[in-house]
Amino acid sequence: MCTFFSFCTCPSFHPGKRFYFNWKQRNSKESAYQDIYCDSHDHIIHHYKLDDAVVNKYEYNPFTKRLIADTINSSINDIAQVRDWAEKFDFKRIVKPLIKTDVINPFDLPTADANMIAVDLLNKFIHLIESDDINIAAIAARSAIQIKHHVCTNLFYKLKSLSSCAYDIKTPIIHSLFEHYGARYINESKYGKISRFIDLIDYLYFISLFDLDILKYLDIRCIKYVEELWNMGIVISYDGDKYRLHSDHNAKIIYETKKGYSNV
Repeated sequence: MCTFFSFCTCPSFHPGKRFYFNWKQRNSKESAYQDIYCDSHDHIIHHYKLDDAVVNKYEYNPFTKRLIADTINSSINDIAQVRDWAEKFDFKRIVKPLIKTDVINPFDLPTADANMIAVDLLNKFIHLIESDDINIAAIAARSAIQIKHHVCTNLFYKLKSLSSCAYDIKTPIIHSLFEHYGARYINESKYGKISRFIDLIDYLYFISLFDLDILKYLDIRCIKYVEELWNMGIVISYDGDKYRLHSDHNAKIIYETKKGYSNV
C-alpha cells in the first residue's frame, strides 16, 4: 500500500523530473487533492497524465532516509539519482509545518553524563508538571489537535508512524530497569505507568519536529525540555515513584530522583 512520501519518475520522457503532490495541493479544497490519495502512485499518475507502463514508483521515509523502489517500469533505472534527490529534498515543500526530519535515536548517541545541565532540565520538567499542575498528556493531546488544524489527521498519524520507525526508546528502558532492579520490580502496575510515560515522552519529541509557533495558548516548555535532553542522548522515565534519566544503547540509568508526580 502506498504511504508517505510517494512520488513517481518518468526518466524516458521527463528526465530529472519528480511527480508528487506538494503542500499547496495537499491542502486544496478540491476533492482531487484529498490527502488520502496524495500518496497514491495511481493518483499521481492520473493527475499528471503519465503512462503507467514507463513510470518508476518510489516511497521515501524522510525520518529513516529509507527509499523503496515500489515499481521500476521504465527501461531507465534512476534509483541512484532519485536517492540523491530525496536526501536533499526540503520536506517543508510537502508538509510546511514540519521543520525537522533529522530524527535522532537518543540511544545511538555517545553515553551522556548526568551533568548540571541534564539534571537542571529534569528538575525544570518536574517542577513544571508538578508545581504548576500541568498534565503532559493534555499538553501532548492539545498540541496534536492544533497541529492537525494545519496538517490533516490522516497525514499527521502517517508522520508519527514513520518517525517512530527511526528509534525505539521503550524496549531498552524496560530492559534496563529489569536488569537493574530484577524481575520483581516491574509488576503490572509499574509497567503500565512506565509504558504510558515513555509513550508521552516519545509523543512530545515528535511534536518538537513541527514549528511550535503554530501552537497557541499552550505551555510548550515541557516539549522543549524533553527535546533538549533527547538531543543530548538522554530520555526521562517515570514509574509512579521515581524519575530517571537514561542514556547509551542499553538505556543505562545515569540519574534518578524521587518526586510525587501523578498526572500520568
